[in-house]
Amino acid sequence: MSLKKTCIRTLAVLLVLSMAWGGLASAQVSAEVIHNEKGVLPIVNEPITLTVGVSQNTMVQDWQTNKQTLYLEEKTGINLEFVVYPLNEMQTKLELAIAAGGGDLPDILLFETPGIRQSVLMPWAEAGMILPLTEYYDSLLYWGKETLALSDDIDLDFVKKYLTSYDGEIYGVYGITESINNQYAISRVLMYGPWLEALDKEMPATTEEFYNYLIDMRDKDPNGNGIRDEIPFSGYSGALDNAKRFLMTPFVYTQQDYWIAEDGVISSAATKDGWREGLRYVNKLFSEGLIDPAMFTQDQATLTVALSQEPNVIGGYARWSTTNLAADDADRYLYRRLEQLQGPDGKTVKSWWPSMPTIDAVITKNCEHPEVAFMLLDYLNSIEMSIITRYGYEGVNWFPNDEETIKAQQEKFIEFWQNQPENLLEKFYGEDALPLVAKNRYDTTQWGTLQNDWWAGVGPDSMTYHLDTQFYDLGNLDNELSAMSYVNEFIAKYAYEQAAQYRDISKVVTGLVFTQEEQEVVNRYFSEILSYINESWAAFAIGAMDVNNDGVWQDYLNTLEKMGIDKVTEAVQTCYTRMNQ
Repeated sequence: MSLKKTCIRTLAVLLVLSMAWGGLASAQVSAEVIHNEKGVLPIVNEPITLTVGVSQNTMVQDWQTNKQTLYLEEKTGINLEFVVYPLNEMQTKLELAIAAGGGDLPDILLFETPGIRQSVLMPWAEAGMILPLTEYYDSLLYWGKETLALSDDIDLDFVKKYLTSYDGEIYGVYGITESINNQYAISRVLMYGPWLEALDKEMPATTEEFYNYLIDMRDKDPNGNGIRDEIPFSGYSGALDNAKRFLMTPFVYTQQDYWIAEDGVISSAATKDGWREGLRYVNKLFSEGLIDPAMFTQDQATLTVALSQEPNVIGGYARWSTTNLAADDADRYLYRRLEQLQGPDGKTVKSWWPSMPTIDAVITKNCEHPEVAFMLLDYLNSIEMSIITRYGYEGVNWFPNDEETIKAQQEKFIEFWQNQPENLLEKFYGEDALPLVAKNRYDTTQWGTLQNDWWAGVGPDSMTYHLDTQFYDLGNLDNELSAMSYVNEFIAKYAYEQAAQYRDISKVVTGLVFTQEEQEVVNRYFSEILSYINESWAAFAIGAMDVNNDGVWQDYLNTLEKMGIDKVTEAVQTCYTRMNQ
């Protein structure tokens, strides 16, 4: 080789190395200039602009001039330019943009509660349209940890478990609303307090006590009108699953979709011997006139009319929402929560549904500064921003309570408690107990209206339980009904504390992130299977199918097998195992 050629090659190599080194140096300088350390505000040293895609929102007047937008820009040093998609058309517009190559996608996409489904997200990820953020959760997350520390049940490992896709990556930034009320709503049952007193009964705690109490309500005229018009237990079609979970769980753990995990093995509760035993119990209640068969067909409005009768005729009911009775109806506050019953085996297990993280934001391939975008989204999950997203601004929408205010509220509520037929405060919490008064009070009248102060819950925010309970409604001081509402919430808190003893998260199957193949199996078979399980449950309950007939029961199991329940169980098992390794 000639000396000339050798020199040329040497110079070429040096040029390449020089360019590589220059690129590295440039990247390092850029990183130093672009953002500060995690947890430091402003996020950037020099202003940059990020484009943000959102849907038009009926409660947000102008995304660009919104007070929360301006506050974020001031705190973080990041300019935000909004791309607003027409109402209810955001996903369609995004799909079209992605099909065209994604060149027009904004840097960040924000989603309304309950976020965007993994099944929608993964085709975008596989097409390279959104970025994996897994490494940022390990290296850059700061503010989210601050808020998660205000939860007893949810930590970062829990969040990451349910955000991680089947390829091992996380493609979005989470939001979470830890509603204890909603966790237990899936098996919520209320009993009419005055009838417990009229019949000199305590709340039933076992399936046998519940059965006997229903008989007493049917036979002993607790409403005192001399007519046998009492309906011991009712409900409505929209809350039928609540009643089902409440009645069946003492025999076999019953949750949404009926999956159950036992030592890591997935099966359907609807195929278990305990399911049959539970159906025998429910059939007995129906056959003896202890459960209202109208619960299969009547709607919520019809149940509300029945609950409003004078004198009262309904002793207990399964419900979903507190809106069965109006806030100005005193009877609303006379119904007390009945928590999970102990089963014939002497065990008590509560059917519940953990609060799950949702994917409320993603970062697209077009974002030049994904670290900065992630840090911005992380800041939205801070305590400060989560409060703004949920309750607004201190001194405007919510107000701190001083010691004098707290004392006055406690005295007012103690007086109210003492005037009740039963001092539930003392009964539940002890002789010297004081009602809990939140650190802050807020005004709910500003919710649900067009405003320009905050983002109306769009995008990431973390309202963990111990953060949420720092606030209460201003209306609780207004009048006796408001005080009764507060008392009802206080009783509910006690019920939650009791119910928490009986949760078993190892049995819960939720938040599954299926592969495309697994999802196809579930889509192909499971909807029809669920319909058959629900129809059969009703038929067994009212006696149209004989639960005591071995042949009928075997036909039911055979039908489920023919419908493909084993195939779906295998898909769910594979997914569950992958997520719980």
